[in-house]
Amino acid sequence: VDDLIPSDSKFGLPELHYAMQALMENEDSTISWVNELEDQFANRMGVKYAIACNSGTSGLHAALYAANIFEGCEVIQPALTVVMDAYATIYLGGVPVFTDINSETWNIDIHEIEKKITDKTKAIIVVSLYGLPVDINPIMDLAKKHGIIVIDDSAQSVLSYYNGKIAGTLADMGVFSFENSKHMTAGSEGGMIITNSFKTAQYIMKSRNHGISRTLKERFSNGLPWDYEIFEMGYNFRLDEIRSCLGVNQL
Repeated sequence: VDDLIPSDSKFGLPELHYAMQALMENEDSTISWVNELEDQFANRMGVKYAIACNSGTSGLHAALYAANIFEGCEVIQPALTVVMDAYATIYLGGVPVFTDINSETWNIDIHEIEKKITDKTKAIIVVSLYGLPVDINPIMDLAKKHGIIVIDDSAQSVLSYYNGKIAGTLADMGVFSFENSKHMTAGSEGGMIITNSFKTAQYIMKSRNHGISRTLKERFSNGLPWDYEIFEMGYNFRLDEIRSCLGVNQL
């Protein structure tokens, strides 16, 4: 079997074993590769909570949903980034407010952010571009002053460091992508949202699963049964077991 794996493959025999194991498991299995990936990711990042989703774009969408973005809300974001940051805002009826970058770092310029803040500004998406973490501390100070949520799109900066901390961990939420070209991958698509807020993590866990009532308290209470209740509208943003198991060994 080892001979069938290309030398430049991101995956090897452990991932192949995990994938076969995941394929053979049924819904009553005591193993959850999604939970395992979330636990390992949170531990590696040094945060309390990690919530897996089926793409980085879904992660941005879910993070903005948790930030209570609705029609007419403005979301400040860099003019130089992928289009998905704007898409996620527009999906919720929000207005992307494109903001210039620092010419030396190519990351969003805090001085330009300050110029764009209005009474409709509800969130800021910063992007740690090409592996270089954004200068997040002054942005967090500015956001706190105005009561604005900050989301760090760290899809291109997995395990980059800023002042001794991993990129994405200092914002209210960090979003990562496991798309095939990224530093770590789930084989095709996948993503992760991280936060230190129980309330935020709980809300995202519900919203990624159609608004069903499973919560973090139930998730971490040793198999306590959970009710199949729908509290509000949600999305099908869940990451599956197969793609989750492919990410586990890369941490």
